[in-house]
Amino acid sequence: MIPLQNVRTVILGSVTGGTTVQASVDTLGFRAARIIAYSDSILAPTTNSILEESDDGVNFTVVPNTTPGVDWTPAGNTTDQPKVAWFVDLRGRARYLRARCEYGGKVSDTFLVADLCDPSDGVNSGADANIPNAVGL
Repeated sequence: MIPLQNVRTVILGSVTGGTTVQASVDTLGFRAARIIAYSDSILAPTTNSILEESDDGVNFTVVPNTTPGVDWTPAGNTTDQPKVAWFVDLRGRARYLRARCEYGGKVSDTFLVADLCDPSDGVNSGADANIPNAVGL
């Protein structure tokens, strides 16, 4: 476990009975972010599940290598584990991050959570958190 300082957890958004949730977070003052999508869907996230960044909070662009089904192969699972997690080193990144998570074919309850922190030694990995769809940046 990596010791953390200056940790802030933010519930970004949720949807009940829908397939998509999207929200953004201001990362000013932090060096690392972990954005996690939790869902009761047993399906893998679709290619519309993306992580974006923006300097102004309005004009977002997709962060390279973060799109499931395009940049990495997502796994569906039948447990209550988190479904997707993006571990982001914020140094050199735009100020705002926006995550969108979508599951096709099943109405589900989904929510996004962001943990913003100043890790003393890098960012946790998906293996550490037991998350099947983890992307480190």
